[in-house]
Amino acid sequence: MKAVQLSSWISIDSCIMSWVLISLFLALLLLFLVWASSDISSGVYLKALCRDGKSKGVVYLTFDDGPEPVWTDRVLDVLAERGAVASFFVIGSKVPGNENLLKKIVAGGHSLGIHSYCHSPWFPFFRDGKMREDLSRCASVVSEAAGVDTKLFRPPFGVVNPVVARTVRHLGLRTIGWSVRTLDTSLMDRKDGQERILKRIDRRLADGAVILLHDRLPHCDELLVKVLDLLDRRGYRYGIPLRVDIEG
Repeated sequence: MKAVQLSSWISIDSCIMSWVLISLFLALLLLFLVWASSDISSGVYLKALCRDGKSKGVVYLTFDDGPEPVWTDRVLDVLAERGAVASFFVIGSKVPGNENLLKKIVAGGHSLGIHSYCHSPWFPFFRDGKMREDLSRCASVVSEAAGVDTKLFRPPFGVVNPVVARTVRHLGLRTIGWSVRTLDTSLMDRKDGQERILKRIDRRLADGAVILLHDRLPHCDELLVKVLDLLDRRGYRYGIPLRVDIEG
């Protein structure tokens, strides 16, 4: 009887241990999939340019979520005054009525990229056809407004997955990430927000760094002046836009 009871306990323990191991494996797999999708630099689904280590002493300024009538215009004025060049990843639905800003971006020697047409929080969950339609529509309105074609693409929210990867390959896009996430969208409204943003940038600066900013935020032009002052103090140059052929 004792032998039977012992055998039963061993069987139960083995079953529990198996479930624990399976649960642990599934939890780790889930964490891996979340990381692979949410970290654009992971390279699991597609390769994104997040930093160009070959560009010594150079950093790349990038702006998302424009064009905005007031703030994009002011950002462009600051860039022109300082001889700085940037890359603008625009939302297609914001282009109608702001075509002049896209023309000003191109005239200033900056590069344009697409950031989706709708910038919906559901974009990462779109099916293949709907995602291709959205990005193709964005590329079309940008090309029509600016008079130039672009293959640069930054995924909304920086989220990538197999559908995004297939769409990028199908449309022949070059995915651009970042190495310096400023968190300006969450910090700008705080009293010490700009100082905190500058500290984040300062800690993460490196050769070929790609700095993520947003030209839809109030007073982003004032922040840009301080960012350029910081780059000057650190000895970095910012006169080169991102291009499709940068290897990274």
